[in-house]
Amino acid sequence: MRIILSLCVFIFSPYLLAFNGDLYLCDSTDWVELKADTTNKKANTTFSFYLDNDKLKFIDSGGYFDNSEFSIISKEFDPDQFLASSQGSTFHYANETFTYTLNTNTLGTQPSIISMIGKCTILKNDN
Repeated sequence: MRIILSLCVFIFSPYLLAFNGDLYLCDSTDWVELKADTTNKKANTTFSFYLDNDKLKFIDSGGYFDNSEFSIISKEFDPDQFLASSQGSTFHYANETFTYTLNTNTLGTQPSIISMIGKCTILKNDN
């Protein structure tokens, strides 16, 4: 049993560490806020983040997510896919595309949903 467990750790470890330090440069292509009586299209934004073990850390670059931090809740075995969450929001990345949703009803404010979709370019960390 120890041999099987050791082999699993050895085989899957590179995938679990594949993204650490990678820098993602992203641009939203569509961004809207929905409220009970209105829909507001927002101006697109540019932002960047990097992966640090179990966190998605956004960099202060004048974008919507400045200095935010999301907990990674799922890393697929495909190194181009993960799901992160923080206070009523989810951020999903798969194959150079991201989707983001924030449900403000969970924050005790006027209920609204913010949704964003866009593209990212990855600068790989060679370490």
